[in-house]
Amino acid sequence: MGGLPRAGALLQLSGEGFVTRQAVSGSDGSYRFTDVPPGSYVLVVKVDGAVTETLVVNVK
Repeated sequence: MGGLPRAGALLQLSGEGFVTRQAVSGSDGSYRFTDVPPGSYVLVVKVDGAVTETLVVNVK
């Protein structure tokens, strides 16, 4: 993704014992997940159906 904002990207957030949440980025590349409990999660970003990024994120 090159660090540039991308509209229409599918973002999936998942973690152990956590229901996977999904969001689609807006026209400015922004997205939001709400009510995420503290813990470690995997964030997968897909653009045009292909995985472009996989990150481990920690929510405090």
